[in-house]
Amino acid sequence: MSALKLFVGGLGISAAGALAYFAPFIEPIKTAVVHWLYEEKATVKLSCDPCIISKGEAARISVEIIPGPSVDVAEGVTRLEFNDAELSLSEDTPVSFQVEPIKSRKLLNQSFVLYPNQSVVSPQISAVTVTLDTKFGTHMSAPLSIMLTPIRADARGPYIEPSGKHRIVLSGEWRLELGGSLGGMRIEQSEKNDITGVYWLNEPTGRIEAAVDGYKDGTSFKVFFRRPAKQSLWRVDANFFTNAVDKGFIEMKGCAYSLRPDQTVTTDSQGAETCSSRSYVGWRGDGATTFWASATLR
Repeated sequence: MSALKLFVGGLGISAAGALAYFAPFIEPIKTAVVHWLYEEKATVKLSCDPCIISKGEAARISVEIIPGPSVDVAEGVTRLEFNDAELSLSEDTPVSFQVEPIKSRKLLNQSFVLYPNQSVVSPQISAVTVTLDTKFGTHMSAPLSIMLTPIRADARGPYIEPSGKHRIVLSGEWRLELGGSLGGMRIEQSEKNDITGVYWLNEPTGRIEAAVDGYKDGTSFKVFFRRPAKQSLWRVDANFFTNAVDKGFIEMKGCAYSLRPDQTVTTDSQGAETCSSRSYVGWRGDGATTFWASATLR
């Protein structure tokens, strides 16, 4: 009787039980021997959906692993590499993730989501690659090209950043009501959340159009609507939110305060629950009205 049989008999287990008992210890040795005899080979293939994106859009990078004919691909880690001056990784996805051993061609369940850092004025190509590292080798994909394009002329509405934080970018064209006047505005939001643009109103005396400038802070929209003809301005203080019934729309609601320069005003007046006249340091209030705006998300 062999030593193994004596040992197994002493434990009081069957041969099948012994194999099950020692399998966790034997399998790593077996894997190491196989990978010593045969070189680990793997093809890493990438695909994108979509492959052409502009500011406010995102590309999903899918990874497929194809083992070589001689040996399975051991467990490892996939790592994404990209130009962070052009693209950013969504906070919804990690820059790398674990991969289980692969015995046959497999499209991985996890993917990478990238979006442009900023708008471009002409189309440009940004390349990404994925590397699979195992303890038996490193396998790199061929570069995958993502085309970055200018924002389409018909993409006029604000959008939700595909970055994981899901922040709303207010850039775009809006319909608005300022008191009894109807009109619109076309604004741009910078990387630092500054707001610039133009607004227009169809008033009884005719159409007026002037500059908009200010900033976005959280869900607040705080801007000035210039009124050159009257040597005054509207100070707009509103909040923006997606429509509760139709998530494809975004709205703003708040007050617009009519202000004239006055250096004798040294303190801000207290606000009211309704849109009533207010003064600010250096500005005297001479009226107030309601402000509402709406836009279609793109």
